[in-house]
Amino acid sequence: MVDDLVRPIMGSNAAVQESEHKRVVAESSPLVAVDEEVPVGKLREKMTYEEVRTLLGKPDLVEDVVTEGTKQVRWTYREAGRILLFERGRLVSIAIR
Repeated sequence: MVDDLVRPIMGSNAAVQESEHKRVVAESSPLVAVDEEVPVGKLREKMTYEEVRTLLGKPDLVEDVVTEGTKQVRWTYREAGRILLFERGRLVSIAIR
């Protein structure tokens, strides 16, 4: 009986293509979001240069800055939209760009 009900629907090429497209999109979308968000979400204060580099790769821009008399190093990750500040080799600030 079920076959008799779904045969007309599944017999339609357009319905099958649309259904398959929705399945592929539904299965792939979470993977893209996970790949993009997980590394940034794992950033934590007090991480070392090496820990951050391992997580996000080489920064796009590295600058020495002095803020209120304190020497800091600013790393900019354009694609991730983050600016990271380090003091004495440890991550102290994470800004969303």
